[in-house]
Amino acid sequence: MTTSSQAQERKLPDFFTEGPFIRTFIPKANAEQFIANYIGQMGGEVQYDFVFEKIDSRIIAIKSPHGNVSVLFTDNYDALPDYTKNTRAMYYGDIQGAVAAARAAGLKVLQDYTKTPGGAQGRIEMAPGYNIEVIEIAPELLKSAKP
Repeated sequence: MTTSSQAQERKLPDFFTEGPFIRTFIPKANAEQFIANYIGQMGGEVQYDFVFEKIDSRIIAIKSPHGNVSVLFTDNYDALPDYTKNTRAMYYGDIQGAVAAARAAGLKVLQDYTKTPGGAQGRIEMAPGYNIEVIEIAPELLKSAKP
């Protein structure tokens, strides 16, 4: 557990273990084409792949030496909350530590540590329209090297 004074001394990257993964949103009908092309052309490897029923979406992360992506496949983009639509980058890491460091630095915390079907997440606003998400993936979902 990170104390308040420790969080004040540390910056957000101190809590990241892997990333960034660039967040993108793609219609569900294009999922298999995107996945096959990104893996085939970019040398990608699936990190995790799960369905988030609450928002009727599939979420997959692909790690590549040419750019990591976290894709939310949805047909309901407009219905997503702004803090989700404005997420631009994601990192594996210590959610509670990152949130404490963000608060200590005066950043706006949009989502505290929250359990999800994929593990857990938290979101921090860097500026209006650009949010980062810190994630912890449930170990059983990881398909390759652990974060």
